[in-house]
Amino acid sequence: MLEEHIEEIDWDGNVLAVWPRSELKKRLFPHNVSLIIPSENGKLLLAKRSANKHPFPGVWCCAVGGKALAGETPESCAYREMHEEIGTTVPLRHVVTANHKGPATYERLHIYTTAENLSADNIKIDPAEIEYLRHFALDELQTLVQKQPDSFAPAFLTALRAYVAAEYLK
Repeated sequence: MLEEHIEEIDWDGNVLAVWPRSELKKRLFPHNVSLIIPSENGKLLLAKRSANKHPFPGVWCCAVGGKALAGETPESCAYREMHEEIGTTVPLRHVVTANHKGPATYERLHIYTTAENLSADNIKIDPAEIEYLRHFALDELQTLVQKQPDSFAPAFLTALRAYVAAEYLK
């Protein structure tokens, strides 16, 4: 199987170079999609990352997320990752794009949401990616982020702030 290639981009999303996925952790600033999924009663569906995921194993993050392949649009990436990680595809809506500069990553986050609510009960997860899913009320999530920020992937915190600002603080 051929190795996947990922585009390195600048803060404006312009392609600078294309690298094999194996080089990803060494030098890359990629397009990344983050899918924030609403569920029943206005809650958000999050994923506990597998203990084998690098970086940030065993922390909370978006239920779906990943790097866009070379030549792939962020929207196409979001649909591909949704199918791979939770075994379903539903209509998506782009919410906002945000830049993330964290301790181990630089990413341009394309944040999407689903056009319909999803329940963890109806989702098939990939255990290599996700340990389990859980629904969080927004106020519960904000309290947990304040008390235990290390329980969350840093890029997820950037995505969550951008999502809340775009969806709730209009």
